[in-house]
Amino acid sequence: MKKRHLILAAVAVAVVIGLAVVLSTLRPPPVLTVRCSKVAVMGDSVGLTLEISNRTAMIYEAIPVRLERLEEEQWKACPDGIASFSTFGNLGANGRSTVFCLVKRLPGGTQLRLVMKTERAQKGLESLALRARLRLSGQVSGVSLNPFDRVLFFTEAAEVESNPFVAP
Repeated sequence: MKKRHLILAAVAVAVVIGLAVVLSTLRPPPVLTVRCSKVAVMGDSVGLTLEISNRTAMIYEAIPVRLERLEEEQWKACPDGIASFSTFGNLGANGRSTVFCLVKRLPGGTQLRLVMKTERAQKGLESLALRARLRLSGQVSGVSLNPFDRVLFFTEAAEVESNPFVAP
């Protein structure tokens, strides 16, 4: 009888883990938009006002990672392009946020865009597969395998580009 209960428990855990994996892979790609709404010269730098919109029911984190310029019909990274930026924390479900970013001043008329790294927050049953992977790999010790855990875990990063804008 005890052996039968152990087998049923193992099957239940396997079903929950399988369901978590299926649910985490069925999510649509991120629907974040980054729009440069204002460009202003500030000494030897340029100040950008970026409006970030989250059109999903999920929580995201986004940070600027590089400035790119259009050169010969290709986007190329500008070394040391980002001087500083303001943070806004996590972008809530169907939320909007504004970020100010100070970037390197490039010749006037240069086509530019800002690239942001985004990560989607997962919690509870949705993050179970990720937590199991972390625990089994030994990367993080003490990760809970409780399917109702409310701790946020962030997915692998994806990049989102702003609309192109012209350097003043």
